[in-house]
Amino acid sequence: MRLAFVLIAATATLVARADEARPLFDGTSLAGWDVHTGEEQWWKAVDGMIVGGSLIENVPHNTF
Repeated sequence: MRLAFVLIAATATLVARADEARPLFDGTSLAGWDVHTGEEQWWKAVDGMIVGGSLIENVPHNTF
């Protein structure tokens, strides 16, 4: 009986959280992402991926 209650409660919690789920990345932009001011130049959306870095200049420090 106790195990059944735990399973039902866990299932209800997972279902509730699934309703709150939302994608982290829209596949085309960094809209909704909190990028530190001054570090936007190192991050972009390319071909459905988030890409960091530069092919032109060295990144002065890790920004993630």
